Amino acid sequence: MAKHKIFISKRTGNIVSLCDDVIDNIPDLGPKKIQRMANVEFDNSQNSWVISELTGESLGSAPTRSEAISQEISLMNERIKTKMHEG
Repeated sequence: MAKHKIFISKRTGNIVSLCDDVIDNIPDLGPKKIQRMANVEFDNSQNSWVISELTGESLGSAPTRSEAISQEISLMNERIKTKMHEG
């Protein structure tokens, strides 16, 4: 399974992470702003789990939900890492 990562902006000190129960157990992080980054849904026509952008653009697919979630975590961690380095 893909690992959850926590990114801290060197410029602002903001903490960005995929939401999971681990982040809830870290005290004193302050208020949270939670946003959906992607969807994982079963596609009956493809008979597979599809990872998609909020716009509907497909990012990948997997035969099992757990594999799709793992792919989603990896993709979104990479997206967060890129955004944190850009600004």
